[in-house]
Amino acid sequence: MPSRTQLHWFSFCVALLLGCGGKKHGAPEDFCSEVQSCGGDVLGSWQVDTLCPDAMTATRLLGAQLPAACADAVQTVDLPSYDLSLEYTATTRKVTGTAALNATLSLTQTCIAAATQFQLTLSDSVCALVGSVAAPQLRANVPDGMLTCTLADGNCACDLTGTLTLDSTANYTLRGGQLVEGDNAQDYCVSGKQLSLHSTQLGQLHARRP
Repeated sequence: MPSRTQLHWFSFCVALLLGCGGKKHGAPEDFCSEVQSCGGDVLGSWQVDTLCPDAMTATRLLGAQLPAACADAVQTVDLPSYDLSLEYTATTRKVTGTAALNATLSLTQTCIAAATQFQLTLSDSVCALVGSVAAPQLRANVPDGMLTCTLADGNCACDLTGTLTLDSTANYTLRGGQLVEGDNAQDYCVSGKQLSLHSTQLGQLHARRP
């Protein structure tokens, strides 16, 4: 059975991954302009073309799942490539696919103590241990995940790489020009074969019908 420390790290690392957002290289900047809610027929399948950074979504997800001491842990996130799709029935939304993930993290002594329940004096060897202990727990969600950490400016500076797999389903309703999942109302607009959506899970995205 996993130890208590491993369980803390598993929750810690999954929460970091959920906070990720990104944009496909080469996407025009205007694709990341604010979604203008207009509603429309969202039923059917959609292929995601563009993901845009959404600091508010990342902050909300991290704040709900990480210790407060780790709120600023994620420094940069990039999804250099991805293959994601959305499927809407009359009542459910499903997200499936994969995304290549590159992230940099800065883990303070306070953050690590809050995540592991241990007070540790940070050093190169301790930071390396943090990476080696956390990496195997990542592989349930990022099978090829690699986390390497070194001491920098008094914190553990970590590079996280791997392939993130997404597979989630939620119920939704329509209200005006919004998709409502639980307490989260998301602006969206369908124009022809294009969908613009401020997704609670993925951040702002643009998709097309296959």
